[in-house]
Amino acid sequence: MNVSPIIIPTTRNEGKTLYDEETLKKNLKEIELFKLMSQSPNVVDFYGYGLYDNCLFICMELMDSSLSDVIRLMHIAKDFSNKFFAFTTVSIIEALIEFKKAGVTHGDIRPRNILIKRNGEIKLCLLGYSPNMYNVTYDSPEKFRGEEYDERADIWSLGITLLEFILGYHPLDHENPENTLNWIENFSWEEIEKKKEFHNHVKEDFYRDYFVKSFLKKCLEVDVQNRPNLMQIQELDLYKVFAPKSLDERRSEIASSMKKYEKFYEDLFSDSLMNRIQWADYGETHFVLVMKDCEFN
Repeated sequence: MNVSPIIIPTTRNEGKTLYDEETLKKNLKEIELFKLMSQSPNVVDFYGYGLYDNCLFICMELMDSSLSDVIRLMHIAKDFSNKFFAFTTVSIIEALIEFKKAGVTHGDIRPRNILIKRNGEIKLCLLGYSPNMYNVTYDSPEKFRGEEYDERADIWSLGITLLEFILGYHPLDHENPENTLNWIENFSWEEIEKKKEFHNHVKEDFYRDYFVKSFLKKCLEVDVQNRPNLMQIQELDLYKVFAPKSLDERRSEIASSMKKYEKFYEDLFSDSLMNRIQWADYGETHFVLVMKDCEFN
């Protein structure tokens, strides 16, 4: 079982601990949604929750990794998998379809809420509401502005998540946080295409242009009226080509990729590589760790 803590802001008044009512209310509402949706095979099982001190503890099914961790390791290994990308996309859409059937939206699609098992299962979870500026960088323009939103907001968040999958970092990582709304409302696909990672990581021109580019451009339509809903997203080529693949084939490909990345991680910290680790060069940031004098406990 996995226990995920969510910090609830508190204040002290006459010796009593008072919870931030808005944050607590939003989390409890999300927990009710989690309970409802955990009956779906595409959503992590929910076991219960508890409130202790200033933390809300959510108890859920134990998965092996988050997509956020896999993205990081995949790009350090410099081993982007087209099929892993496509099958992950299909799995997320199928989960969102389950939310649609229940008459709700997920509302928080981002890599840390997409969990993976070594057997190739991919499931969505809801980790609770947190007033975190980083989380809103996955929000659609209409949601960021505080307007009403529907399933198309999840489609935008899926697009940003898949961009991070390709680039190896959130496209806003090198931007001033105060410019978040401006960046979202003036999102430029042309700027994304200029990034060398978009071409270097998705090496096959046909796959990149025919499947990935056309799919992401639709997901990341700033005008919500031009952005596809879940029914329309299923008509795009990326989904139409890869969704019919058998569940066994899809899970086998994901499991194989997971095994490969885990093997790379093990080799990374083997004796032969302990002296020097060079991380992938993303944007203007370049990391080199000299490790010959390090000890690991």
